[in-house]
Amino acid sequence: MIAPKTKKGQHRQVEVAITAWIDLLGYGSMLEKGSFEPFNTETLNALKRITLFHDEVAKKSSKIFPSMVMNDGAIVFRGLSPRSRELTFDFIYRAFKLYSHINGVERKNGYPGARMVIATGFRIRKHSQIKQHLIDGIGSFILGKLDKSEMSKEQAIIHSLMTRANFDIFPELQANFAFAKAYIADAGGSKKGIAGPYCYLDTTILEDELPEWIRFSGFVDWEDRGLRAKFGVIDGIIKTLAKEQKFKGALDAFEVASRISSDPDIVSKLKSQTYSLKNRINY
Repeated sequence: MIAPKTKKGQHRQVEVAITAWIDLLGYGSMLEKGSFEPFNTETLNALKRITLFHDEVAKKSSKIFPSMVMNDGAIVFRGLSPRSRELTFDFIYRAFKLYSHINGVERKNGYPGARMVIATGFRIRKHSQIKQHLIDGIGSFILGKLDKSEMSKEQAIIHSLMTRANFDIFPELQANFAFAKAYIADAGGSKKGIAGPYCYLDTTILEDELPEWIRFSGFVDWEDRGLRAKFGVIDGIIKTLAKEQKFKGALDAFEVASRISSDPDIVSKLKSQTYSLKNRINY
C-alpha cells in the first residue's frame, strides 16, 4: 500500500531535519587565562572575539537559513523537503559558506578558528503553550492599551518587537535529533575523531556514490551515545557544477529518512502521520 502524500497546509508530525553547529575553538581557554575576571585583558579579548562571531553569524543568517547563537557556538537549521534535492544542497552550501566566512574572520584576527558539524536526523513536532502565553500576556496588554488609546500603533509594534518573553523556546530545535548529533559529535572532539577547525558533513545526506560537486579531504566513522555517522571533511563545493548536474547526489527528506532509520516502513509512517497547521500552537 502506498502512503498518501502530505496535503498542502499540513506538516508531518515527524520531519527530517538538517542542522549545522559551529563552535569557536579555544574560547574557554581564553577565559581561563583571564581567570574569568571581567576587566582582565584576556577576558576582554575573548568577549571581543565572541561579539565579532555573533555579528558575523547574523550577517549570514536569513529567513531560509535562520540561526541561534549560544555563547561561543551557533546553530543553523532547516527541515529537508521530500520533493527537493536542491534544498538539501542549498543548506550544505550555505553552511559551508558560513564556516568559511567565520574562519576567514578568525584568521584575520589571529584567533584559533571554528569547527562546524553538519548533521541530519529526525525532528518530532510537539504541543507547546508558548504562543498562547504570549497572546494571553503581552498580546492582551498591548491590545488593551490600544483599545484605551493609551498607545499608538507605532508604539505597539515597537513594544511587541522589543518585549522579552518570560519564557521562550526555539521550536525547530526541540526534539531535534540532527541538532543532538551535530552537538555531540563536536563535543566529543578529537577523542571521537572530530578534531581541528574543519567542516564535517554527515554523508548520509548524500548518495553512496558521492557527487562530483563536493570535495572531501578525509572521512571519519563516528559513533557516540547511540548515534552514528560517516563524516566527511569538506574541502570545497562547486555550486555551478551542482546546478549543471541538477544537484545529483544530494538526497531529499524521504531518501535521507530511509538511510538513517532501521525501520523498513519509516517513509510510509512519515507520510501518514500528519496534523493540520490550523492548530497554530503545535510546531
